[in-house]
Amino acid sequence: MLTQSYLLILGFFVIGVARRHLFNLSEERLNKTTLRANQWIIYVAITAVIFVNVPQLEFTPNALLPALVAWITLLVSALLVNVVANKLKLERDIKGVMLLLVPLGNTSFIGYPMISALLDERVLGYAIFYDQLGSFLALSTYATFILAIFSKSPNVTSASKVTPSYKVIIKKIVTFPPFLSLMTALFVPLNGVLEYTQPVLDLLADTLVPLALFTLGLQFHPKLVPEHIVPLAVSIGIKMMLAPLFVFLALRHISLPLEAFQASVFEAAMPPMMTPGILAIQAGLAPRFTATLLGYTTLLSMITLPFLALLLKSIV
Repeated sequence: MLTQSYLLILGFFVIGVARRHLFNLSEERLNKTTLRANQWIIYVAITAVIFVNVPQLEFTPNALLPALVAWITLLVSALLVNVVANKLKLERDIKGVMLLLVPLGNTSFIGYPMISALLDERVLGYAIFYDQLGSFLALSTYATFILAIFSKSPNVTSASKVTPSYKVIIKKIVTFPPFLSLMTALFVPLNGVLEYTQPVLDLLADTLVPLALFTLGLQFHPKLVPEHIVPLAVSIGIKMMLAPLFVFLALRHISLPLEAFQASVFEAAMPPMMTPGILAIQAGLAPRFTATLLGYTTLLSMITLPFLALLLKSIV
């Protein structure tokens, strides 16, 4: 499973990079291709993923701890990003991308196979709660809120730093497709309909990861822009080092199942989630920095996560 995941990540990512650099795509063609891919991801793939996963969520006591850890880690990471970004006086778009990507980890697509291969299948059960009740719900709520604040209004120039009004923010949130899908999946009884459409939803949901990786590869620039180096280093440091360290220290002396401890620390160390990155690019938030951050952290995680797994096995 782990080898297959590695090949899938690298394969579709490399195809996207090759499509851009070997076929000499014009900027206009590149933008059109990216726009169409992003529209499919937002309006079709994410919606399908939500309807496949959310109705199956069970809010049990055993699920609360990993889910709580996920939300606390998100809030602490977001607070730290905000403080550091303000201290460094980073551009508004860069700050928005960091607030969107650093608190949200790729806890399913990378997290699940990594845990199955490197830790224990029993850990995976707790990781699913961390992902589904934590990261996944945050994608449709926290991510929607950040996008509503930082995405550019049609009446605001790219150089503007005007924060939209609360009415505009609320309107963006309640009309955002993933949020609408989440509310529908949570509160509208669709069991009969979903059972009938399950095969189609599964098929559409399966397009999310390959298409996201391909789109990421299309916009990935291996050469770093000088002004991106500092925010990139800060993002990597917070997401892949400080976040798991925070969870490790917070849970180290709490009496809880070993598997829950391992799942929480390991999931906190995941690279940023790809889906909010695609949403950021679609919203016009520093597309090159977004693709660079996603690309480098995803590739870096192929090295850091096996080492973390060895560490978790040796010290507990």
